[in-house]
Amino acid sequence: KTELEQTLGEDFVVKSRLEQHEFLYKLLNSEKLAVYLILVFILIIASFNIISSLSMLMIDKQKDIKTFWNLGSSEKQIRNIFFTKGFFGVLLGSFIGIGIGVSFSLLQQYFGFISMTGNFIVEAYPIKLLFSDILIVELTVFTIGLIASYYPAKILTSKFLKRNNS
Repeated sequence: KTELEQTLGEDFVVKSRLEQHEFLYKLLNSEKLAVYLILVFILIIASFNIISSLSMLMIDKQKDIKTFWNLGSSEKQIRNIFFTKGFFGVLLGSFIGIGIGVSFSLLQQYFGFISMTGNFIVEAYPIKLLFSDILIVELTVFTIGLIASYYPAKILTSKFLKRNNS
């Protein structure tokens, strides 16, 4: 670039592709953050489904909880049963979701199924799959899922055991 600028002189402005289409690159980078925030919002809404499913399971299994308690299980052991159930649901769902997401991303990256209309540099919507992005999404899913699994396991186990003891 500097060599071209020296050769052409001050009458010409030499720009790289990034400089020529600076707005497009900024737009695509901000879109990544927006998609992530939308994903987090969807996960928070989905976590209510996890909470309600575990709550319904615990209500359904009250007799079993009482039986475990009477057989000598601790509150922590009973809580861990339901927490583990919720965690494995989150684990399975996250791996399936990551698998589907990575598959679609790779298909777009190599075959360009989603095209862009207009005067853009590229014909297909540009995607670059990064391991760091996958890791961030997976950690976000695990964090929200663990919180959603812990809440009903902790609160409802204590409530059921207190009610059964009195």
